[in-house]
Amino acid sequence: MIITLNWFALLGQTSDGVDITKHNIGPYAQANASQEVWMVIENFSSSALTQFDVFCSVEGGNVYSQSFTDLDLGNWEPFLFNLNTPIAFSDADNITVKLWLDNINGTPLQEIDTLSIPVRVLSTTSDRMVLYESFSSSSCLTCVEANLQIRELANVYKEQMFVIGYQTDCFSGNPMCLLASEYINGRMDFYSIMSTPQSVVNPWYKGNSQKFDSNYIDAELQRPSPIEIEGTFAVSSSDIEVVFTLNPHADIDLNMVELKVAFTEDVVSFDEPPGGNGESTFYHVLRRFKTFSADYFKDIANANPVTISFTEDFAEIIPEVNLDEIRIGLFLQNTETTEVIQAAELSKTTSGIIPEITEKFKLYPNPSNGPITLEFTPTSTTYRIEISNNLGQNIYSSTIKTKEFEKTTANLLLHHLNPGIYFVSLIGLDSASTTKLILK
Repeated sequence: MIITLNWFALLGQTSDGVDITKHNIGPYAQANASQEVWMVIENFSSSALTQFDVFCSVEGGNVYSQSFTDLDLGNWEPFLFNLNTPIAFSDADNITVKLWLDNINGTPLQEIDTLSIPVRVLSTTSDRMVLYESFSSSSCLTCVEANLQIRELANVYKEQMFVIGYQTDCFSGNPMCLLASEYINGRMDFYSIMSTPQSVVNPWYKGNSQKFDSNYIDAELQRPSPIEIEGTFAVSSSDIEVVFTLNPHADIDLNMVELKVAFTEDVVSFDEPPGGNGESTFYHVLRRFKTFSADYFKDIANANPVTISFTEDFAEIIPEVNLDEIRIGLFLQNTETTEVIQAAELSKTTSGIIPEITEKFKLYPNPSNGPITLEFTPTSTTYRIEISNNLGQNIYSSTIKTKEFEKTTANLLLHHLNPGIYFVSLIGLDSASTTKLILK
């Protein structure tokens, strides 16, 4: 029996009551690279699982196998493991990876069920950021330890994981919950969360936070993403300016996909505990969501970059929220399968000002692999070209001489800069204009 997964599906192969329920293969892979293989199996049979063999093959090539013995896996109990041999992907192509199990409890299967996984191997992908969603309560005793564990994980994986903390006990008048109750209740319904502490790391884990294993994060980080997300935000006295770019490496199916921007307060402290469990300090507290439907970023379906900017007003709740503690994460998610395609955390600008995009000169190609051309008609004889990164730091400056009202081009080579978002400014004696540049 062959079961073919769709773009986001994770449920898979069943062999004599033992299922491969999750894996980190596909739907995308990086060409000319290898990837660790992680899988979750569950035992749905009436007897304990003591041993099994797992097999893996790429596009009909060599078959790799690995045996797991001395197990005692009970009914409905998930088992997360990785294979000793990573998968090697060669040139960009569409391929199939096959997984199957055998020798369940030492008994060879007469008929092998094979899980066939379509994989699109891309010449360019991005590293993945993990979205960790934590559902907690200030009256839940077991939440105290779980919250500290999650905070520790967030520090260990600070460059690779964005945490959103949902305080769910609005019924008790919890000020953190009441401020964002609409968004918190929506996420609880989305995941069918009924109790705390619960953790969700899509597609790997949904369950008791105390039983969470950091290997689930490592498994998710092995999956390359088909899109890069970068951006910045600047904080004023009562609002936050946000600008970010979605830069896809391939055309992306946007069916049932939405983009959420999460505003979280990193640390919230009270003189007296707001709930019954004694906690007075809370982390990653959700303050607000802003949601964009696929209509706002539909061009990424055709592998074209999209830039979105907006200003979020917090004037009404300033006494209750410290904007200096705000962190902003965003994530693309399929609302039907709950699959998170990519997540990102935005950088806070040191200057507190995001450059205004005036676009009074042409800049091409954009996105670029390094070489760019500026084209403009000068109104003075001297101009300065400046380039800053998304932290507002000046990283390039040069001066050019021009002839007034004579079309001018300036060519720059920026291969030495890392991929990301930059701001290119053209500054004359009585004029200045800025445009955004994406380096791939």
